[in-house]
Amino acid sequence: WNMWEPGSVGFIFDKKWLLEIDLEKFNKDEIENLVFETDVEDFSFEVDIYMMSIALKNLIDNALKFSTNKKAKIIANSKNIKIISKGEPLKNSLDFYTDAFYQEDKRSSGFGLGLYIVKAIVNLHKYKLTYEHKDGENYFIINMENNSN
Repeated sequence: WNMWEPGSVGFIFDKKWLLEIDLEKFNKDEIENLVFETDVEDFSFEVDIYMMSIALKNLIDNALKFSTNKKAKIIANSKNIKIISKGEPLKNSLDFYTDAFYQEDKRSSGFGLGLYIVKAIVNLHKYKLTYEHKDGENYFIINMENNSN
């Protein structure tokens, strides 16, 4: 087993799994604020469960940290996983934020590696990370449909 080879582990993506991904890393307030869409579909896909958990945890952390209402929504199906939160659009393109050590306004907390790590994990699995802003919400999307970078 090589953790850098995507497809090392297959698992079912469902609400139960989302609730179990490293929940000890969330504080109690974050767990209470996490809002799941009711249309999360259970589906199977082949990924390294440890790495994909890190990617999803980083996206959820960012959604909670930077949203204007401190809530996050997750919509998932076999084509994509969307992490959604209310807020202003990004000031720059997604590529700008996925550079290592980037920090908006040089915050004192964190090293600016979150989105860099997310993009690296997503790309290793031959999926694509995209971003869009619509109706006052930020959408970070892991697109699994075309399986290309």
